[in-house]
Amino acid sequence: MGYTKLPKKVAHKFARHNNGNLLINRWTESPMTVSHFNDLLITCKGTIGEMAFNRIGSIHIARQIMALTGIVGDLDYIRWFLYANVSSIERQANSMIPGISRDTLLKTLLPLPPKLEQKRINNKIVRLLDELK
Repeated sequence: MGYTKLPKKVAHKFARHNNGNLLINRWTESPMTVSHFNDLLITCKGTIGEMAFNRIGSIHIARQIMALTGIVGDLDYIRWFLYANVSSIERQANSMIPGISRDTLLKTLLPLPPKLEQKRINNKIVRLLDELK
């Protein structure tokens, strides 16, 4: 099975466009860290907080990217929360090197309304952004 290795610049490029697409640009036979289909990918080193959805499948991700799985929440809702709070989360990291650690992200308090409400919040944000265009 082939896995893709996603360098930071590829994830960033598509996260900026927010279209959820990633490019396959390299293959590895021995993936170290794997993201799965529909995971939310977030850059945690370098340009911090840029996000994209994994719409490819099982892929190898580099050290500067973390994958979030929507076990307890709607990933669109979680993406908006992280987008709104990324600088606050980064400040909590207390590191000389800019970045977000796994531990910092795991300890971030996330307001988690019922999933139906999360979907309503996401839909409202999307509608408001469409009106601004």
